[in-house]
Amino acid sequence: MEAAAEIKMEDKKAVHVLEQCVTLWKNTSSDNEKLAALMVITRLFNAQDSDIASRKILFQTIGFEFVNRLLKSPAPTECPEHIYLSLALSVLSAYATDADLVAHPQMVQNIPLLVESVDHADSSIASDSMQCLSALSSNSSTMKQVVSHGGATALCRCAIAPNPNSDIALNAVKGLLVSESLTLKDLTSCAPVLSSLVRSLATQFHQKQDADKFKLCDDMVFLVMYISNHGDVPDGAGCFRDLVMDRTWKDHVRDGLFDVLRSRLSEDLRARAFSLVVAMLGLCGAQWMVAKSGRVEKSSLLVISMKLAAVEVNIHLGESDEVSHIDIDQLSSITKTVLGDSFRITEAVITTMAELADMDNCSDVLSGEVILLLHHSITETLRAILYYFSQLSEGDALSLEDDIALAAARLVAVWCEEEVDMLKSELSACSVVLKRIAASQSHNSVFASLQDL
Repeated sequence: MEAAAEIKMEDKKAVHVLEQCVTLWKNTSSDNEKLAALMVITRLFNAQDSDIASRKILFQTIGFEFVNRLLKSPAPTECPEHIYLSLALSVLSAYATDADLVAHPQMVQNIPLLVESVDHADSSIASDSMQCLSALSSNSSTMKQVVSHGGATALCRCAIAPNPNSDIALNAVKGLLVSESLTLKDLTSCAPVLSSLVRSLATQFHQKQDADKFKLCDDMVFLVMYISNHGDVPDGAGCFRDLVMDRTWKDHVRDGLFDVLRSRLSEDLRARAFSLVVAMLGLCGAQWMVAKSGRVEKSSLLVISMKLAAVEVNIHLGESDEVSHIDIDQLSSITKTVLGDSFRITEAVITTMAELADMDNCSDVLSGEVILLLHHSITETLRAILYYFSQLSEGDALSLEDDIALAAARLVAVWCEEEVDMLKSELSACSVVLKRIAASQSHNSVFASLQDL
């Protein structure tokens, strides 16, 4: 009852504040009175804590006309230089909390000014401009205007610079990149500053030693996957070529990941780190994990990633006294993500080792000791996968549609292309299941080697 009474009191207070603001504005007749009223209203009314109806009423009361005139008017010499700009942007940022108001033509016409103001020296001006530009960037009907006026570039710039608005800017950039309303051609102009953003985040990821490291990890996964998916398409041909060829930022990611993976991690944190390993493998290949310079021992990330992948696969799919039947459907989504990434890491290592075996300078890249360590981890991974398949009945195989199971079978197929002498008895024990999976994937040539088991 006390809580309900408190809520009602808060509602009454909000209504009273809104009525005060409306009355104050309606009682003005001159610009000076409007200016004074606006100063009071911006202090009384909190758009973030108000509901849609209240924001609509305030907008219908004040409108855009006077606010837009403030934006274009120089402040009197006796006032702070940017007082009018600050006041007007404070009102616009309140309007920007409403999806309908943010798409209003008179809001859209202010995009160039907002782009100029997001990195303003005055923190309140920069913050209000960022709120407006972020809202415009997330609205499908206005984001093209934001990009065409340099808004994406400005947001990337703000995301790079250490400031209170950098997280808002980065989220706005990510929203633009995944939008179906924009093409890569629309965003090509911001490719250089987007590349700078990736380099900046990679440096921070390397240097941070706190919980922020994992947020940076997630951000890097997003951006690296975007570049992998768009760097070679016709509209964006070559726009990220310099970034992909630049080894420095990739070294920072590699060294940062080594710091993370050699620590004791929860399953969730390891999943996030594995996701970045896999994203980087997709962009750079497994040889990126072998250092040519820097503080990390030459093959450390390659070895530890493969070792941890083997551990994860053995824990969840390998033979165990505690679990008599492995049911993939019962695994958590995080576990499935870790397993899927473990398979991708293993496949990349197998493929890279096969490529290196054909090179004259293989020993210059990987030592004999490292090759033995990798081979051991790969074998243990495949042994666990084959044990899992050996537990399936023919009926299970016929209905097998689980992504994890198919990914595991794909890994076995890749391994069979390179290795024919190991684990023969284990392969024989599950050959019927693997052949049935291969038959169901006849359209995919990767699985062809399973037909010959």
